[in-house]
Amino acid sequence: MRFFILGNINAGKSTFTEFIYKIMCQLGKYEILRIDDFRKKYGDGSEKSEIKIARYFAKTILETENAIVELCGFGYAAKEILKKMRDNSCVVLYINAPLQICLERIEAKRKIFESNNHFAESTKIADTIRLLDTTLKSGKLYEMWDRIALGWHTIEQDDFMEAISKLPLKQYHYTGEMINILKKNGFNKLISYGSLGRLDMSLYSDIDLILLSKFSKEQVFDMIQDHLQEIFKESVMFILGEKIVILKDDIMVELAIIQSFKEYVKYYCGSYINNVSKTILLGGKKLCGMITKVTQAYRDSSLYKNESYDLKLCKDKIQYYFFFLKKMAIENDCFRFYFYNNLIIDSIVRYLCIKEGIVMYLYCPKHINHIMAKYKIKYLVYDMSRDKHSHIKKVKTFVERWIK
Repeated sequence: MRFFILGNINAGKSTFTEFIYKIMCQLGKYEILRIDDFRKKYGDGSEKSEIKIARYFAKTILETENAIVELCGFGYAAKEILKKMRDNSCVVLYINAPLQICLERIEAKRKIFESNNHFAESTKIADTIRLLDTTLKSGKLYEMWDRIALGWHTIEQDDFMEAISKLPLKQYHYTGEMINILKKNGFNKLISYGSLGRLDMSLYSDIDLILLSKFSKEQVFDMIQDHLQEIFKESVMFILGEKIVILKDDIMVELAIIQSFKEYVKYYCGSYINNVSKTILLGGKKLCGMITKVTQAYRDSSLYKNESYDLKLCKDKIQYYFFFLKKMAIENDCFRFYFYNNLIIDSIVRYLCIKEGIVMYLYCPKHINHIMAKYKIKYLVYDMSRDKHSHIKKVKTFVERWIK
């Protein structure tokens, strides 16, 4: 993965770059690429050399799969990079430093400039910092870089280490590796969903990917297995259903291999994707258009609407599972009693979520500890040592009270 460290002059980009580099080197081989290093090595201060440097800088970035790239984000170098890079192919880390701090740092370097007879240069840099600050505050940087950014994070200048500790760097790294592996093996239709597709990955996110391919999951696994083992060292890999699953430390990668996107549209829509174009990791406008069309058709269908917010469906399921719960008690079937009790809890929680106005991720609701506490859901959990008939009375009392 390529991480672009962007921001004003003297914002702290170099310091932040060093921090990120040390962390990423624990995951793979990374290089630091700084525009200023290229200027020192190949430039003479002329506009002609700046254009030449920009082209060489962009070429070097494209030839380096894993890199920490440092530049302000504007100018000839930025134009060359943005012209050549694929959509959704990097992570932008924008260092948001106050104007006054950037200017104070230039002032602190004034004596160095004066001793080398470059006082005019420090004044010129200060003017450039002011101009960049105005441009950055206008939102121009985001507007320019959003197309190629798979992730965008604004880093406040006051505490770099705290900011880094919250970044899903592992997830971005392994997403980049999966893209590279699949691309090298000739695959050209890769789609993200889940938190990656929503652009809200966290430290606890899995990496959910969909590969459209004419090959079977077994064939795909055979084609990429050697590459996977090289990247995901000391990991567990297996095929589960239509997916290739990779378990690496606390990261899980799920690669669903399907021939038609319609086979997976339910799960894609269940991720509440807001921008289809940001989910295209390999593919172009044609693929984006197809996904948009299929997802819209699914969302307009009665199937999607019935699955989403139907309180009656939840109530019907509770009654249906409750019938079997009583039957399993009569048969003294411990496991199936436990099983149907859990299905009842699942439907109760969905009902309560809808009732409380929580309608996202109903297939497995997120961040609902307050609902679990408010309705004392823990008392519905069945301990196999308890009497089944007394537990049934407890479930019945709960349903009569809360499920109207």
